[in-house]
Order: sequence, then C-alpha cells, then structure tokens
Amino acid sequence: MTVATRILFVDDEPAYCRIFSKRIGADPRFQVETAGSGPEALARLQQSPADIVITDLSMPLMDGIELLSEIKSLYPQIFILILTSDDSTSQVVKAMKAGAYDYLLKPFDFEMVERAIETILSHKAAILAGLCPECRDGEQYCFENLIGQDRKMFEIYEMISQVA
Repeated sequence: MTVATRILFVDDEPAYCRIFSKRIGADPRFQVETAGSGPEALARLQQSPADIVITDLSMPLMDGIELLSEIKSLYPQIFILILTSDDSTSQVVKAMKAGAYDYLLKPFDFEMVERAIETILSHKAAILAGLCPECRDGEQYCFENLIGQDRKMFEIYEMISQVA
C-alpha cells in the first residue's frame, strides 16, 4: 500500500486554494491541505508535516520567502515550490537561494504543477535510495552538483567516494 504524498498549498487567495485542492486533491496519490497565510501554514505543518509545500510569494503577514526560510529551518526535508505572479529575476533568485526547489508562475498551468510534483517525487526517491540521478554509469554517489571551491572539501568528497 502506497502512502499518499502530503502537499500543503499556501495562498492568501481562497479561490486558488479551492481550485488547487479540487484538481490535485482528486488524484489519489496526493493528500492536499491548504492554508491562507504563512502562520497558518506553520501551524498545519506542526500538526501534520507535509512532503511538499507550494506557497505563494506575495502574501500579507508573512511572505513566501519568510515562510520558506522558516520551513527550511524547522523541516529541512520538505520540498518547497514558490508561486509568483511577478517573474522578476531578483525575487526568483532570492527564493531559490533561500532553498526553494523550483518556482512556477501564476496563473499556473496544472500540467506544469503536476510535472513539478513528479520531478520532486523522483528526486526524493533518488535521495531515499541513496542515489544521485546525475551520477555517471555505475557510480552510486556523486558530488558534482555541490557548490563550493574549497580544495579541502574536494579532498573530503574524494575520500568519501573511495570509501563508498
């Protein structure tokens, strides 16, 4: 029996919450909850942690970046998608640097949302299996996608690879 992927959708516009819940929640693979604000989302996560959080960037009380930062500090295993109607590069870069897995533009196409969720689930499965999808043939672990230029860290990665 497969456990449904828990998705928390956060948007201060109730119509978006209803539409998302109806469309994505219709798929038995997903269990959808909604929240209308950042503080409400954090309260829901405390009651029932999600696998994926999809949050609007622009919200009163707590914007999507603040929510993202708070979730990342409390629940680092949760994947977060940011929704934005503003495709300004600075906001998107800020969200990605804060730890967002990806972003989608509003109004969103549900096929794109479903593809983003599938990508996250594939990535999560690879992590749980201890495999990196970008690894070359026969390698189980790789460090090519880590960002950093410290020679000592490269030496550590090399030692880990040799031990593995």
